[in-house]
Amino acid sequence: MTSHHPVPDPEVPAKPRTRTYTAAYKARILAEYETLDKAGKGALLRREGLYTSLLAAWKHQRDAGAGVSS
Repeated sequence: MTSHHPVPDPEVPAKPRTRTYTAAYKARILAEYETLDKAGKGALLRREGLYTSLLAAWKHQRDAGAGVSS
């Protein structure tokens, strides 16, 4: 038996799409992150697909009073 599944395109897009986040999303994630213990923080990062370096940048922007844009 042969299956008739389409072969996926092996080409990688020329420019990967950059994720953007709203200020409300960033504020919500930072607020939640700051209430969690180490295991909870790791779970939040995995669930949302984020890195600690990104949250650190958001916190810096928030503390500086900047309109966060990444």
